[in-house]
Amino acid sequence: MAKKNHGPTPSLRRRLGRWLRVARRPWTWPGNRRREQRRRALESKDGFDATHGTETTAPLPGLNYGATPVRTFRRIMEAIPTPLDDCAFVDLGSGKGRALLLASEHPFRTIIGVEHSPELHAVAGRNLAKFLPPTGRADRFQLRCEDAADFVSTSWPEADDVLLFLYCPFPSELLRQVCAALQPHAEAGQRISIAFVNPNRHMERVFSDWPQLHCLARFEPPDQALAAYESFAIYSTGSSTDSFPGPAR
Repeated sequence: MAKKNHGPTPSLRRRLGRWLRVARRPWTWPGNRRREQRRRALESKDGFDATHGTETTAPLPGLNYGATPVRTFRRIMEAIPTPLDDCAFVDLGSGKGRALLLASEHPFRTIIGVEHSPELHAVAGRNLAKFLPPTGRADRFQLRCEDAADFVSTSWPEADDVLLFLYCPFPSELLRQVCAALQPHAEAGQRISIAFVNPNRHMERVFSDWPQLHCLARFEPPDQALAAYESFAIYSTGSSTDSFPGPAR
């Protein structure tokens, strides 16, 4: 007597195989996918890489990376009243270096990018070489591959003023460490301005624990779907009565 086959039928095996292939794909929440689609649409629209021959937008496997929107960066710069000639620009979590390249449009004395990922740091170096013309001021730039809190503690610039740029680079606990390392510089008389893209309640809580730090400007886009890429807040250790012009919409 022939033995009965109690295993799955061929059609069931095919269905199970299809299900397993789908289940093994990386999955993200629908809301995250929509935000990623908006981010990529903004990046393709600004045409930065096409204009300069750089590569600042493509994601890298296993890394949470997004390029600074050009329009957002320029709005921030419109809202900064401090003369920039004696000011240093520091980007903690500088990624592939787009904010550094945009900062070179302004007369910062020094432009420093600090990135923990060796992969992103290497791409930033290649982008800088492509972006600067042969007569460009490469001496203004410093690209450093190291921990943000360590950099602030040991290698923070001694310029009169510093603009610190943060595009959601790390969790609030590391931000707290960075702020703790910054406070002695502010207490010594250095004016530190902080531009934070996509501010959130965790960041607000950390900054509220720094008595010298005042919020001087905020911007929210009319389209809240773009808030993660275009909203920002500017803080400073200067006087709370300092006047910042409103950014252009």
